[in-house]
Amino acid sequence: MKALIFFILLLFSTLHIYTQEYIEAKPIAGDGVQRLFERYLISNSEVNIKLFNDLNKGKFVGNNTITTQYKYKLPILKYVYNGQNIRTSINITNFEIGKNVQEYNDKIFKKKIKSANYKSDKVLWVPCEIINSTTPQNITAKEVDVEKEEKLYKILGSQYQKINKVDKLLKGHFYYLVSGHGGPDPGAIGFSGGYELHEDEYAYDVTLRLARQLLLHSATVYIIVQDPQDGIRDERYLKTGDKEVYYGNIAISTVQKERLQKSADIINSLYHKNKKIALSQQAIITHVDSRYTEKRIDIFFYYNEGSAKGEKLAYTLLNSIEHKYQIAQPGRGYEGTVTTRNLFMLRNTEPPTVYIEIGNIQNPLDQIRILEGNNRQAMANWLCDGLINYIKK
Repeated sequence: MKALIFFILLLFSTLHIYTQEYIEAKPIAGDGVQRLFERYLISNSEVNIKLFNDLNKGKFVGNNTITTQYKYKLPILKYVYNGQNIRTSINITNFEIGKNVQEYNDKIFKKKIKSANYKSDKVLWVPCEIINSTTPQNITAKEVDVEKEEKLYKILGSQYQKINKVDKLLKGHFYYLVSGHGGPDPGAIGFSGGYELHEDEYAYDVTLRLARQLLLHSATVYIIVQDPQDGIRDERYLKTGDKEVYYGNIAISTVQKERLQKSADIINSLYHKNKKIALSQQAIITHVDSRYTEKRIDIFFYYNEGSAKGEKLAYTLLNSIEHKYQIAQPGRGYEGTVTTRNLFMLRNTEPPTVYIEIGNIQNPLDQIRILEGNNRQAMANWLCDGLINYIKK
């Protein structure tokens, strides 16, 4: 099977419909499914009912009766509005469908079902029945082979989007790359040369560089948090922003637990979908640490206690980094560590997962490692080499 590359970027969005975020609603006293659907201006069709039942298993009483105890997922998808065009926001080309989506959003705002207009809150509600390409009838539709359709991976940026594979070392191996924070949460903040350094920007740049290295070796790569505007950037001071979204163009919540849960849910859904075809699957989470200014740290790793594969992955990456330092800077020494840590993403992701801290964003010496584009590239190269070593063992 030819290696595929899946990206969050909406141009490449092929995520199974069940991974997309759905609008939730809590019934009021006396509500049945039909009345709930009527209030949200969606039809009481057989297809909608079936999807509603599938999405809300375990929340019914009696004969599929809904209750005010729960919130229920509706057959209405949630998308980020890009501020320009509905069709590009939801990855369609059909003008009529785009118009229907606009009319639906105008109606639910006018009727006060939704508190803000999509142009102001940047959130589109899209009934499944409106979009032919994502209706429940097409849940099992064959996914798009992006590699055949698009040879330039635009998410990497104009200078780095062309991929000429160098070998097939990682063919059949799947990687879920998560850069820390994003959207409303910039993560840790440091200062250098009069600029703010935001953790999410630098972690994302290293993640994109790692993705590119894995692609060069024919891996299948999913990027779980992405910015539709920022590709790989070589500048020292990366421009800050809050345009990041989740894979599938899903908005990033302002609530931390919801952010983490959504990220884990996406990874786990993809992990189960790819189980039958993947030779191996790993999740790599990249962060930039924040400690007091004087504390310099080397790249270090966390894994979930009890995960033998996670531990092996973390130590393989650490040994690779240590070996690279011995070659690049003899006598420097390397004090990176591998430890367990009780972190949400480590506990709740199913593939072997490693959590990486690439430096202290507050420390001037560590900032050199983070600020220089060549250093960010070196980290990505070394991590990729470690991942290759891991699958060889």
